Amino acid sequence: MSRYWFVTDRIADERFLLRPGLLLNAIIVTALCAAMAATGVGVLAFAVMGNHWHLVVRVTDDPTSLSRFMQLLKSRVALAVNEEHDRHGPVWSERYHAQPILDEESLLARLVYVLMNPVAAGIAATASEYPGLSSLEANVGIRAACGAVAVPIELPPQWAGLGEDELARQRAWLRHELRRREAEEKASRIARGLPRPKAERCLQVDPFDRPARPERKPAPPCFAATEVARRAFLEVRRAFVAAFVAASAAFRSGVLDVMFPAGSFPPRLVRPPNEAPAT
Repeated sequence: MSRYWFVTDRIADERFLLRPGLLLNAIIVTALCAAMAATGVGVLAFAVMGNHWHLVVRVTDDPTSLSRFMQLLKSRVALAVNEEHDRHGPVWSERYHAQPILDEESLLARLVYVLMNPVAAGIAATASEYPGLSSLEANVGIRAACGAVAVPIELPPQWAGLGEDELARQRAWLRHELRRREAEEKASRIARGLPRPKAERCLQVDPFDRPARPERKPAPPCFAATEVARRAFLEVRRAFVAAFVAASAAFRSGVLDVMFPAGSFPPRLVRPPNEAPAT
């Protein structure tokens, strides 16, 4: 199982219930820290947009660690969002989507993607102008518009153990990549005749509004730097699914001690209640 995952979660009906604000920002920071402490899952990057969020996380050896982390995080935030807006009902559209990150190159690319999300969405001209929560300062040392974010952010594994000078060079490379992408987005907007984004507008949006045409792109099964790695992952996943299907069929047929593949979630065995002997 991959140790690193890219996670996306969306608000029901694409509503802007995650609109940046002092109260909601504090609630999300508290929920993130609590979920990390309770599960041992680490966060390498995150960005909270108005109607969705992205995270890059490190999971533990416990195959349930990611699901438990997301359950704790989402439930706390959902309760707070409903209370803030005096509403009831589901906040999240569906279960979170998670794709494994298979190599170091892809991991760094996902970090850039997360930090660039406000710029790519046309909300802010630069990542530092976005007033919503992100791990920008921890990742690249650029001060974010929302100020310091008190979430402990882990280093990429290839940065662990580096000295201060080398670590500074790695962050400088990531910062350069971010600015290069920002320049590309700026040039694209100019070519299309679009004005410079005004990031403060995302603070004024009605939280119950939704985009006129929400953009959705098919999620890849994994993130890998090479086609060989991607195909190898797909083969392993196909074998895993086949083993789980076979184990499930045997279980339903009455073989209660069947072995499910490691990392899966076997069905719980519900035993009938004990009955007193007939008198």
